[in-house]
Amino acid sequence: MNTLPATIDNAKKETTSLFNALKKIDNERPDFPGEHMMVFALGTLLLWRARRSASPISRALMATLGSAAIARAASGRGGIARLAKVRTGKSATGNMEPNVSVVAGE
Repeated sequence: MNTLPATIDNAKKETTSLFNALKKIDNERPDFPGEHMMVFALGTLLLWRARRSASPISRALMATLGSAAIARAASGRGGIARLAKVRTGKSATGNMEPNVSVVAGE
């Protein structure tokens, strides 16, 4: 009976396809002003609430979600990582790319 590995492979494929679908939807939607600031504020609030929680499980959950929100605010669409890329003209791998904004001086 070789059904368990096949089930695990199917679950991995479904998870990957769901993740890719959600990422595609997120990349296609327009940014709205102050989005990363709101996400950063939410992450900060979750971290603050995690410190005050009595339950270790809720502390861990809120700290994880807060950290993820702050990381998303810093590196997500329109966040600090994109701003740094525009300023330096470097890709995420560190290779130089032609960048119209840098060349045009915008």
